[in-house]
Amino acid sequence: MGGLFSETGFSLAVDTLHNIYVTGNTNSPDFPLTANALQFVQDGFADVFVTKINPSGTGLIYSTLLGGGGSESGNSIKLDDSLAAYIVGTTSSNDFDITPGAYQTTFGGGFQDAFIFKLSSSGSVLSYSSYLGGSNTDFGNTILVESSDIVHFSGSTNSIDFPTTLGSYQPNNTNTNFDIFNSKMCLSGLKLSSSSNTTNQLICINAPMITVNYSVVGTASITNVVFTGLPAGVFGTWTPNNLIISGIPTVSGTFNYSINTTLDCGEAKVKTGIITVNPIIGVFTASLSPTLCVNTQIPTIKHKTDGVPWISNVLGLPAGVFANLSGDALYIDGTATSIGLYNYTITLAGCGPNVFATGTIIVNTCTAIEDYSANYFFSISPNPSEGIYQITFEKGISSVGLLEVYDMQGRLIMKESIATENTQQLNLKNQPNGMYVLKVKTGNLEEVIKLVKL
Repeated sequence: MGGLFSETGFSLAVDTLHNIYVTGNTNSPDFPLTANALQFVQDGFADVFVTKINPSGTGLIYSTLLGGGGSESGNSIKLDDSLAAYIVGTTSSNDFDITPGAYQTTFGGGFQDAFIFKLSSSGSVLSYSSYLGGSNTDFGNTILVESSDIVHFSGSTNSIDFPTTLGSYQPNNTNTNFDIFNSKMCLSGLKLSSSSNTTNQLICINAPMITVNYSVVGTASITNVVFTGLPAGVFGTWTPNNLIISGIPTVSGTFNYSINTTLDCGEAKVKTGIITVNPIIGVFTASLSPTLCVNTQIPTIKHKTDGVPWISNVLGLPAGVFANLSGDALYIDGTATSIGLYNYTITLAGCGPNVFATGTIIVNTCTAIEDYSANYFFSISPNPSEGIYQITFEKGISSVGLLEVYDMQGRLIMKESIATENTQQLNLKNQPNGMYVLKVKTGNLEEVIKLVKL
């Protein structure tokens, strides 16, 4: 039995119905395969073949390849009572077919690793497949089936980090020569049944997490599970065939959890994950409400934040001024390139309802309030005052003007027409002490100034 190039048969088994099972390796592209084969195309230099032949030797019941981009050899085959086939051998491929929940899912390194895999009785399902090896060279040579999913296999290794168990007769290979290894393995495992992102979740406090679900692969059953590291409000439950993590976290933080599972075949499995719980967002009042001249950099405004918000919308900032989040605060900075009174609102989204950072920025044509007499078309005094201010206009200014006063929340508290040829009195006696914004318009002139009431 073979194809265009070379084949080698290394092991065979016979079941109670006298069907014959053969394994070895082939590098023929036309090796005879059946319609239910796991792999139809040879991959790499040589692949494992597993073939089941009828008792008369006249037909194939199933025949399949299995291999990666390197070279493989099936060196020993045994059967269990259900007629599932167990094959042990060697591979140099780092992309050999491995099943979820396997003992060793990545190539150990070096020239070759041992492998073990299990085929269903139909030959069409890869029930289990795992590497076994360290950082040098490892060979899997022979296998014995104790019961369904419990196997013993042997081979040789010169890897000093070949996986061994606590209390083994010789736990280490202490030199570069080959040593014999004997391994007992439970081929059942745990497979993540929920989506892959469920083991690393970012969620809000007091909101349901996405359920994490693991199920048993193979014939074993779960006999005990210990969950550690889960946040308050999140719980682990289990049955003989699966385990679940679910709940509503009631504390914030980053939680690295572990699931320590024992199967009835003696296998211990450890699964880990991360749950990051963000708190409800919040925002505090602005650190300052600056008045500045146009085309200068504003002093940085800081709004301290809670939680992990992001900016949803920005309204009302002067041109050239921007908002950004960094660490535990919202910062507003930049160079203002437009004149006016700006009452801004920045919407923050995240865990919980949206929150709003609000404040005021005044951009004038002068460099400071104290310079108004040299730069403004009017003067005002005293400022600060106890509520009475005198406004005097320069000569030649349009005879009719408009005066508006705003509080620091941007609310208009006074609006009236004024005659600019005379000194005008502004009365804020009935207003609370604090800061106000005065806007004066006349003709094509407009200025904004900050008032202080004591």
